[in-house]
Amino acid sequence: MTTGFHIIRGIIENLFLLFFLYRAVFFVAALVKKPEKYKARRAHRYALLICAKNEHAVLGKLIHSLQDMDYPKDRYSIFVVADNCSDSTADVARRAGVIVYERTDLNRRGKGYALRFLLRRIKADFGFNAYDGYAVFDADNLVHKKYLSEINKMFDNGCRIITPYRGSKNFASSWVSGCSSLWFMIKSGLLNCPRTLLSVGCPVSGTGFVMHRDIVKRIAGWKYFSLAENMEFSADQLLSGERAVYCPSAVVYDEQPVRFVDSWTQRMRWVKGYYQVSGKYGLKLLKYMFKGVFTCYDIGVTLAAGWLFIAGCVLTLVINSFEYGFGTPEYGVLIGHTIIRNIIIFYIIHLVYAIVTVVTDMKRIYCPPLRKLEYIILYPVFVFTYIPMAFLAPFMPARWLQVKHNISISTKELHKVQ
Repeated sequence: MTTGFHIIRGIIENLFLLFFLYRAVFFVAALVKKPEKYKARRAHRYALLICAKNEHAVLGKLIHSLQDMDYPKDRYSIFVVADNCSDSTADVARRAGVIVYERTDLNRRGKGYALRFLLRRIKADFGFNAYDGYAVFDADNLVHKKYLSEINKMFDNGCRIITPYRGSKNFASSWVSGCSSLWFMIKSGLLNCPRTLLSVGCPVSGTGFVMHRDIVKRIAGWKYFSLAENMEFSADQLLSGERAVYCPSAVVYDEQPVRFVDSWTQRMRWVKGYYQVSGKYGLKLLKYMFKGVFTCYDIGVTLAAGWLFIAGCVLTLVINSFEYGFGTPEYGVLIGHTIIRNIIIFYIIHLVYAIVTVVTDMKRIYCPPLRKLEYIILYPVFVFTYIPMAFLAPFMPARWLQVKHNISISTKELHKVQ
């Protein structure tokens, strides 16, 4: 009986790791396989969409970086929706010479509603067929000069949903912004890159992704309003037969929170959104997973990571109480050993991810060398803070809270930060 308990306990204690063991294959593929190279036969037309709520401090720099791209200027248009703004966001956009719409709706808050409004106005004024692809940005972004030309290479070769490399424009601001930046760089280079290399669909980034006009038509502009609308979009499109791909050479920089309290607020919203999306699409993803669609498994366990972690913790407590009795000294020692062992494993895994990312992406990380080392060491601690969020998020209200962006910097200024 004791041996049986040991086996069951071992499986349960490693349940979370077992569900994500396949990512070891991703890790190896990211290091040994090289991305496919594409060439474009023609320059497609794109609508570049910016949702902005009180973003006058940073919006101008994004627009300038979009206007400065090495892509034919007559082949893309920039649209801004000033969403429930009480500042000069709309005026900043108009002075920059882009197309501006203003939206006021205090009952429907969030990027999803702003994006739907913007796309419906484009449909009414221009028609969806005026553009081949639609790219979605946040107002705090910057783009590399080659962003659209690199996206176009994949788009012209039949890729219908494309997510870019997500860099940072304020990596060096604080340990919080540095670790948050590493989080997205790891998602890009060590998760989305090998997904595309292995023909596994990617979840799209909330920033800089592109979708084909046929998709925009099918979803009537936009229909995703959860707190993690990008993952909701990813899950729904996967179930509709679409597969998102990653473009490593299309670079978008965004601003990460500098203060821990702002990062906590932002990430708590995402975790809550993941719970929302897993509740809405979980059974459908499970159904297709059993039909052999591995991308459904990948996105499914990504969405359900919080639930899986909680389940593993509860089951570990239960099985240990059966074997040793709840509250006994042996029970306490076993739980203590389990926690310490898992913390060590957790730290080492995420430390390796951080080291590999900083080494391979060195030229894309704008930060003094010693700070890079500091953030590598602190990165596993930052990721560890997702654990209390997993327990708290189910009880948090489902509401969208904005994190203020104040770092106004150009791409030229960004490249000088070392």
